[in-house]
Amino acid sequence: MAGRTKNLAIDEDFCPAEQTYVIVFREPEKQTVMAYPIVEAGGCLGTPWPTLEYYTDEAPWVERLQELGVIDVLPQDLEP
Repeated sequence: MAGRTKNLAIDEDFCPAEQTYVIVFREPEKQTVMAYPIVEAGGCLGTPWPTLEYYTDEAPWVERLQELGVIDVLPQDLEP
């Protein structure tokens, strides 16, 4: 599953209805990862950076973080 992209307006929060795995980028070109939080259902994420890539499944989020060189955990090493 490919991640979805959301570009936030200034002072806009990201508030997903279900647990969501997020990658926050400094710029729209997605070159610099600034954070990679997990947002719980009903929670909100506020960030000064405008571009989010988000997933509702953990495995593709981890694969994308590996692709970006942020982490080196393999999907099979995730908690069941």
